[in-house]
Amino acid sequence: AAQGPMDGIAAARITRVIAEKLADRRLTPDKLCRAIGVSRSRLYRIFEPAGGVSNYIRRKRLLRTRDILADRSDQRTISSIAEEWGFPEASVYSRMFKKEFGMSPTEARDLGWQGVKHATWLSIGQQGDHGCVLSDLLINNSLGLSRSPAR
Repeated sequence: AAQGPMDGIAAARITRVIAEKLADRRLTPDKLCRAIGVSRSRLYRIFEPAGGVSNYIRRKRLLRTRDILADRSDQRTISSIAEEWGFPEASVYSRMFKKEFGMSPTEARDLGWQGVKHATWLSIGQQGDHGCVLSDLLINNSLGLSRSPAR
């Protein structure tokens, strides 16, 4: 019974470390496990609602690049921004970005520079109609995820 709240606390610590090291291309699940002192299996269990820890990190990086692209004062190329945030292949980055946000990085930059705000949230695709339990809510809150259905 205590595992859920403990996972919520661990998730909060892990997400804090991820936020601090998000630009580090060498950020791996193993490094997170060592930094936080949790087992690999526990790390994966905690991040299962987010599609896994690697998926969570990728999404956070995509969100960060989306915000940078919308910043008119940042004139860097899209590929240099992508590479800075751990996406060395521009074509792979572009496909991931389009899958996540429904538009290309170029389209997102154009909209951002026109002053259009992005309204994309991370969500968990629910399989079936599962009830919410307190531990799930704590973990999802720590991960910055909503309980709304996937787009």
